[in-house]
Amino acid sequence: MVERWGVHSVLLVSTLVHDVDHNGLNNNFHINSQSPLAVLYNDISVLENHHCSFAAKLIARTENNILANMDTETQKTARSLMIQCILSTDMSTHFDVTNKFKLKVEGKQFSKELPEDRQSMMNFLMHAADLS
Repeated sequence: MVERWGVHSVLLVSTLVHDVDHNGLNNNFHINSQSPLAVLYNDISVLENHHCSFAAKLIARTENNILANMDTETQKTARSLMIQCILSTDMSTHFDVTNKFKLKVEGKQFSKELPEDRQSMMNFLMHAADLS
């Protein structure tokens, strides 16, 4: 399970790679110019999807594979958690990320035991860190 490796490790790696291979342009530029990246990612979180893909390729290299000692299912879970964290840095999802977290906390329904709540917390932390 990812818990052995640590959700905090997933968050740390996500933070390290969330802007990997950034080209200095923003999503709107890519979408409006119909750049190859915008076409590849269907105008949806263009740069964030690119960062996820690029990071996955880097991690898959033998010399970089920090997931190598995990079983296949755990690798998939860790990768899925990282993807969601990185995608949450897209400013177009700002209100979704912040409101989802805010509603859980205000309603006192937040539980670190629930995977969806842990993901919500990770997404919120990633988004907040990216904004700062």
